[in-house]
Amino acid sequence: MNNNIDPHDRGDHGNGNGNGNGNGNGNGNGNGNGKNDACEIIVNAQPKFVEHPEVSFEDVVAIAFPEAAGGQGVIFSVTYRHAASVPHAGELSAGNSIEVKKKGTVFNVTRTVQS
Repeated sequence: MNNNIDPHDRGDHGNGNGNGNGNGNGNGNGNGNGKNDACEIIVNAQPKFVEHPEVSFEDVVAIAFPEAAGGQGVIFSVTYRHAASVPHAGELSAGNSIEVKKKGTVFNVTRTVQS
């Protein structure tokens, strides 16, 4: 599992241009380091940033439901589209991961409680 994802990330990261004049996305300030490896993904219609292009099922669930642990009778399902991986769309199952695009891979995560 990728431990470098902040599930509480609100997407307000800055993008530096190398001379200290960064342009913020959202409310962020640029860091001016000229390097930004973060990938912008969409999780349940909310833009989020991840540090690496490989994202696991567990990473996406933690981003979508940071307060909800998968307890007894709780099932998560994840679908995706516009991925860099082939296939570019599909269902992501527990224990698997996909490669996302630099910007625009979309995930839909649903939580079901079985009684």
